[in-house]
Amino acid sequence: MDIAKSTYLSNLEDRPNNQNQQYMNYANPWKRLKFLWSIGLLSCLGAGSAMAQTVDIKIVESSTPGTLELRVRPDQTLNELVSELTFTLRWETASGASLGAINQILGADLCPLFTCPLSKSGNGEVDFTDGFRYQTFSAFPQTQLQNCNTQPGYTWPGGVETVIMTIPVTNNTGCANFEFSDVDYDGSGNTGFFLSYNSLAATGAPFGGPASIGSCNTDCNGDVGGTASIDQCGVCSGGNTGLIPNESCTDCNGEINGTASIDQCGVCSGGSTGLIPDASCTDCNGDVNGTASIDQCGVCSGGNTGL
Repeated sequence: MDIAKSTYLSNLEDRPNNQNQQYMNYANPWKRLKFLWSIGLLSCLGAGSAMAQTVDIKIVESSTPGTLELRVRPDQTLNELVSELTFTLRWETASGASLGAINQILGADLCPLFTCPLSKSGNGEVDFTDGFRYQTFSAFPQTQLQNCNTQPGYTWPGGVETVIMTIPVTNNTGCANFEFSDVDYDGSGNTGFFLSYNSLAATGAPFGGPASIGSCNTDCNGDVGGTASIDQCGVCSGGNTGLIPNESCTDCNGEINGTASIDQCGVCSGGSTGLIPDASCTDCNGDVNGTASIDQCGVCSGGNTGL
């Protein structure tokens, strides 16, 4: 067995078994033909082409708000065939977010589309039982990077982040944190990140944090994308707090930080009401809720007057 083919099979052993099956157990005739073609290609590669490479991937929000950007970062410059790229994104189902159409025509650069044409694979977006929505992407290119017909000599430079796809986020009503996932949400065993170069495994690792799209700030109640805030009373209210903003310092006259209150007569008085507290139920003897009154002689009598 030649060195290149031996290295290829060795790399397959390093890949998780469920992903090996994507190469070794193709039920799809086209994929099976593709595998046989890859083996034939390897017999033509020299031992020098069997040098190990790895490619890391990253997902970020692009300069266009609400749009994701997929970046690759090889450890050394690549200019030949990216044989396969598969990865899965997941995000919170509760956000309501979905992913729009893939865009690989990046300004005047058509090479990402020609040399690594990605498509949404599987059954589309799947809401799994863990509260996340999943979408798998894959590419099985046939054109070497350097043979891009719009930019001959095109490469993925080593140690540099190269953008190969953008995709808009739609219908987002909250906060969606997009991240790579290897959860086997559809039972296929082929959802994790995998990349091969010249049909040799070159899978690196995702890097960077999740790409957060939407209202993703943490409010004063600790809720990501929440709407609670510090009100004029200095209290965290609204959102999921269960508190009405400014309620804790609004007086009975409806004034924030006002001094009106319900007096002993059951009347909102004082503050800016224009009413003297307890005036409405104080009798002529000065007793709140007293029963003294002005009699026919014009004298305050009864109640606690002693008259």
